[in-house]
Amino acid sequence: MYYFVSAYWERGGRRDGSVNLLMSDIGPSADPNDEAAIWSSDPAFWFDWLDAVKVAEERGMPDNL
Repeated sequence: MYYFVSAYWERGGRRDGSVNLLMSDIGPSADPNDEAAIWSSDPAFWFDWLDAVKVAEERGMPDNL
């Protein structure tokens, strides 16, 4: 997800401040409890991401696309 959003932001000329904030929050960071592990700069986003993956696995593609 990080690389996808980063490419989106670059293509848009880095003009969207909300995307910049998102990039900051989801950027990779060292896990303070395990130096070999990586998680997001904002730990809450990591758990939001895991929740979103779980929903996607359970529900599949949204009907309203």
